[in-house]
Amino acid sequence: MLETIREYAVEQLDLSGERDGVVGRHADYFLALAEEAEPHLVEETATGWLDRLEVEHDNLRAAFARFDGAGEGEQLQRLAGALADSGKSEGRLLRGRGGSSGRLRRMLARPLRAETTRPGRRLV
Repeated sequence: MLETIREYAVEQLDLSGERDGVVGRHADYFLALAEEAEPHLVEETATGWLDRLEVEHDNLRAAFARFDGAGEGEQLQRLAGALADSGKSEGRLLRGRGGSSGRLRRMLARPLRAETTRPGRRLV
């Protein structure tokens, strides 16, 4: 059902000529979220931020795809950079929870899902 709604919304955005603008604002929002999370990913509170970023997996992947596809190298580098250092603190933070370094890398490596029921579902 969510995929049908998404397809309809994309179709309407295409018809109105607003798709590029909406997709761009979506990517910009998730770049800002990643940059807000970045300084917290090396603190003891990183687990909460990692959980939030994991919920937004599809949206972060969509932002990566948008920046890459639009040739927006600076934004792509900023997004990758904001998320890159999280792996260094993960081993310390997730020991005892069965986790290991690379949680965020694994999360970002998963393919985009067309439909999800999580609050952070991919919107565009």
